[in-house]
Amino acid sequence: MPRSLPLLPADPVALTVDALSSQGEGLAAYGPYTCFIPGVLPGEVVRVRLGQPFARGSARVPGAVEEIVKPHAERAAPFCPYFGRCGGCALQHASLHLQARIKKGQIKAALLKAGLRHEDIKAVFKPLVQCSRTPETVCRLKSVRRFALENGQVVSGYYAVRSHDLIAVPSCPLEPAWMWRCAEAVCHAASQSKILPFDESSGQGLLRALTLREGDPGERLALLTAAAPLPDDFTAKLKELAPEHCLTCLAVTLQSGSGNQVNGRSAEVIWGAEHIFKSCGDISLATAPLAFMQVNHQVSERLYQAAVDHCGRGARAVDIGCGSGVMALLLARRFDKVTGVEIVPAAVEAARGNAQRCKLGNADFVLGDFSAYLAHEMKAGAGVDAFIADPARAGLGPKACRALGQLKAPVKGSLIFCALTALTRDLPLLLQAGYKLKAVQGFDMFVHSMHVETLCLIEKD
Repeated sequence: MPRSLPLLPADPVALTVDALSSQGEGLAAYGPYTCFIPGVLPGEVVRVRLGQPFARGSARVPGAVEEIVKPHAERAAPFCPYFGRCGGCALQHASLHLQARIKKGQIKAALLKAGLRHEDIKAVFKPLVQCSRTPETVCRLKSVRRFALENGQVVSGYYAVRSHDLIAVPSCPLEPAWMWRCAEAVCHAASQSKILPFDESSGQGLLRALTLREGDPGERLALLTAAAPLPDDFTAKLKELAPEHCLTCLAVTLQSGSGNQVNGRSAEVIWGAEHIFKSCGDISLATAPLAFMQVNHQVSERLYQAAVDHCGRGARAVDIGCGSGVMALLLARRFDKVTGVEIVPAAVEAARGNAQRCKLGNADFVLGDFSAYLAHEMKAGAGVDAFIADPARAGLGPKACRALGQLKAPVKGSLIFCALTALTRDLPLLLQAGYKLKAVQGFDMFVHSMHVETLCLIEKD
């Protein structure tokens, strides 16, 4: 029988925050209940009014702060007026030093969950790589804004935490000013043309999202996601906006399905070039509208370099989830042959073009599932000296881990995890297959959020 939970108090209670959730909410215990409290930090003592459980019979309850009785010594003043409502940031109220400790703690907790011992973690753990800029300075060079209707006008912004409720954010201090100005112009044009935002509940409306990206200096891309083809008069307005906002590329993608997927399968460039350029070291990459590009260029370059450096040099390397080919091309300077494997057709096409442009004929790119590709190569007797894996948030998965486990020693691997849940699942499978963990390092790609990229360097002797 399900346990009987005690009644929750009507009056505020004093609680000590034990840790933060993956969304940045404080976690505190009240008897058998776990309280989720926004805007607090670990170790703080707060007076909280408890709400009803998130679901019937659940021991998880929301908490609203009425007073911070004992604030953290490194509590900071948020610099954005939308902090606390917008879901884009979770840690603006923490100093950068405290943010680093929180993120290192997240990684260590994931490694413990993966079965490593404290002494093992201490031996391989490296310092967190952070952006050198100040808290208030631009650090996110990619923005995905959503749309809503507010007082009869189209507005853009970001979802609130744990919801699809849009918080209108006219300007974000963490993104370049051209991005929010371009988004404002698109909203104004949509309002003029009577173009409505897409409504998830009714399935009506057109505008779903606006992705804005910055590459090398002067390289700007805007990708508008719509639920159906846009009217000609609105498309004409968008084309007029492109040169006004110094866009390099303006494209439209159609996404009529439900769910959280932002973009469609293809994109049509309606103004400007087919791509923007972004350099990584001495390699210049053309990035198409649907191709992946990291948010923080400064930190991503250090991440990629660390991953490539671990692989060393040799005859053959493989890049799993290669995207537009940046790491595969960096590897091509060190290995006789490099193969990038990717399931997104546009990314493979872009990677092939980048290899040709960089005159790296020893890099080839394959469209398809990595596990099937590797099984075919092993059957043909091909060996692999090193691999890099940078999959989506879902991680590699058991099938791909089993395929990597079949590689014969010696082999080196650089694994980049976007989500720590993927790390706790995938890393043990690879260690069981004979790999040894040589180093773990976090890369703070998303300052002021709870997200951290984690690089695990492994070897099979």
